[in-house]
Amino acid sequence: MSETDFGDYEGKKVKLITLTNSNGMRAELISYGATLKSLIVKDKYGIDRDVVLGYNQMNGFINDDVFMGATVGRVCNRIAYASFELDDKKYHLPANNGKHHLHGGGCLSKRVWEVYEIRQCVGMQSVKFTTVSRDGEFGYPSDVRFEVTFEMNDYNKLNVLLEAFSLSDTNTIVNLTIHPYFNLDPQASADVLDHELSIKANTYLPVDETALVTGEICSLNGDLKKLREGVCLNELKTTAAIDIDNDFILDCKPGDEALRLRSERSGIILAVSTSYPIIHLYLAQHFNNVNGKIAQPYGKYAGIAIEAQKHSNAINIPHFPSIVLSGHSKYSEWISFSFTSTSTRN
Repeated sequence: MSETDFGDYEGKKVKLITLTNSNGMRAELISYGATLKSLIVKDKYGIDRDVVLGYNQMNGFINDDVFMGATVGRVCNRIAYASFELDDKKYHLPANNGKHHLHGGGCLSKRVWEVYEIRQCVGMQSVKFTTVSRDGEFGYPSDVRFEVTFEMNDYNKLNVLLEAFSLSDTNTIVNLTIHPYFNLDPQASADVLDHELSIKANTYLPVDETALVTGEICSLNGDLKKLREGVCLNELKTTAAIDIDNDFILDCKPGDEALRLRSERSGIILAVSTSYPIIHLYLAQHFNNVNGKIAQPYGKYAGIAIEAQKHSNAINIPHFPSIVLSGHSKYSEWISFSFTSTSTRN
């Protein structure tokens, strides 16, 4: 485990925290946006592979507009027409995705968090980032303290705990996630279309032409139905399937494997479990030569964003589960990313 300076933002030092385990797995996290910068795991040949997209320099993260690896909120995904009503009051947010408000508008992803606690014990290392968002910031009500804890253990798991604590009497809304883009063989493959993906879901939330959820809940059908059992992404022939940007409603228990991503070439397998009811998938179909950490710019389908969360735009859709955080109450959810390779599995 180590802590070093990574850069500066608005007069504040940005810290780089490196977590390691006994198997050579390594996570690099920066205090700007409580961001997962790199995640290095062994492939089936024992070679180190960085399996998340990102940037090598601070300027890359400052200029980023795709939320690469960042903690996003106060509310992730889209809020329709950048507004919502809560307790008979209308709130207006910055529209940063056409007419809509996306991923908190940078409320949490475009700030320097405090490195609050670093812990190390046998078989585990962790870092906790914290920040306070004040009432009215980016249009949201209530003072809220946010905490994100990244924990790596010797079972090759990166566990993420996302918490929020209301500091006011006023109700507010919270729906946090982290936004890593995965490519399990980035050095050899410019896209993830040769990856196999499966997700424990039978239903999903369709979206309109602006990628806003419509409020419908639909069964997986056509090519999307293949995701239930597992499919190589290049076999998703229809545009509606391959250009995924949707919430998938999980039908497994917290702690059970909810999603699996596998690269035949590298042999790396990612399994995701979570307390959240939703995993949102996005295949980076809008990437257009994003200059990242490797020599070749990130293009279309360069990675897959795996975003565990609550229902998108829930504050504006009454039949979706509530994302209201009451005054002086606590929000807590977790996501676990577990790695194996074909050479280490029985």
